[in-house]
Amino acid sequence: MKSRVFNRITRTLSPGFSVAAHLLARAVRLSFLFISLLFRVIRYVIIGGLQFINSVSDEIRTIRLADWWDEYVNRQIAKMALCLWTVLSGISWVVLPYGLGWRPEIDCPRRECKFLVDINAADWPELSLLPRIGPILSQRIIADRDNHGPFRRPEDLLRVRGIGPGILRGIQPYLKFSDQHEENGIP
Repeated sequence: MKSRVFNRITRTLSPGFSVAAHLLARAVRLSFLFISLLFRVIRYVIIGGLQFINSVSDEIRTIRLADWWDEYVNRQIAKMALCLWTVLSGISWVVLPYGLGWRPEIDCPRRECKFLVDINAADWPELSLLPRIGPILSQRIIADRDNHGPFRRPEDLLRVRGIGPGILRGIQPYLKFSDQHEENGIP
């Protein structure tokens, strides 16, 4: 049971190409089969969709019109509220920070915070806030203060291992020197 297209193709091609002709004819036959199947599926989908619409419209007719309309309006209002909320949250997430003067950290000007650290009374976390002084160096300062007594002037910090003239120049504006004996009222 060969199609006319298959017979035509096999007659026109020479016998040396009969295998290719058979394959080409099969491909044509399969493509026709696929296209006819596709059209059948589309036809059944359209007919099924129309039948579904008719059944839904019959059910809608059975529901009182006022109840159906109220439910429909409430759903539409909920959808619009959800869309409005999505748009407004997107605007507040993206647009408003830039419109209100928000800038990335890189673009912000540096602000200096002025503070003084009492070198003779501060603990190591407070000393580690000083520029270029980390936790290890601040613990060395405390150990030196405990071993050799309070610091009376900035140059006394040079006896701490790891503090040189450069670091001393950097931290000097933040230092306050008070003797522990003077704070306790002992002369």
